[in-house]
Amino acid sequence: MDIVRIFKIVLSFFLVIIFLFLLISAYRYHKTVLETSVLIDASSAIANGLATDNLAYIQGMRKRCYVIDPAKIRELSWEVSLGSENFQFNIKLAYWRSGQKIEIEAGPQKPNDKQISVTSLPIAVFDNFRLEAGSLEVRTWRK
Repeated sequence: MDIVRIFKIVLSFFLVIIFLFLLISAYRYHKTVLETSVLIDASSAIANGLATDNLAYIQGMRKRCYVIDPAKIRELSWEVSLGSENFQFNIKLAYWRSGQKIEIEAGPQKPNDKQISVTSLPIAVFDNFRLEAGSLEVRTWRK
C-alpha cells in the first residue's frame, strides 16, 4: 500500500513538472505569434486602404474601389500608424499592357533584419483610359 501511495505522489509530481515545462515553452512562443498576427492584420489593413482609398481611381465624384490609378503612387506616405504601432511599407504593382508585363515598385527598401508581412490583392489598373487586370503587393514591417 505504501508503494502505491509513493507511486501516485511521484506520478503527480512528474505531471506537474511536465505541465510547467509546457506552459513555459508555450509562453515563449506566444509573443512571437501575437507579433506576427498584428503584423499580418496591419499589412491587410494597409493593402485594403490603398486599394479602396489612397490609390483608388476617381471617376466623376466617386472612388472606384480596387481600381488603381498608378499616377497616385507618387503621393503616398510610406509610414502608417495603426493603433499604437508605426509601420512602414512598400508596394509592387504589376499588370499587363498590350501583352507586356508592367511592374512598378515604390517605397522604401525592405529591411533584412525585421519580420515582413506580404499581402497581395487582385486589382484593376486604370491605364490609358482602359482597365487592365493586375495585382497589388504590399510588404509591411514595423518601423
